[in-house]
Amino acid sequence: MKTIDEHKFREFCVSVRREAPRLVQNIEDPSERTSYLLKTLFEMVCRYLELDATTQANQLEDHDGFALFQTLEEHMSPEFSYTAVLDDELFFAT
Repeated sequence: MKTIDEHKFREFCVSVRREAPRLVQNIEDPSERTSYLLKTLFEMVCRYLELDATTQANQLEDHDGFALFQTLEEHMSPEFSYTAVLDDELFFAT
């Protein structure tokens, strides 16, 4: 089973942050913007882990990032605080 570490996840978060203005330019609602960014990040993580994102989301009954968090829980090695990385690199980055 392929795994993901904090460094790689951080890279993905930075990548999504850089693309965020373009990705969410037509989305007005802040919660929809957040959901879309998490979905984009989830798809990147799944590609890296060689998982089908649609299948993974359906199996985990995705809502508001749950599939991303659960996928990270199952595939991270060594363990790291993915919520802290999300906050640092995607949501509250300056």
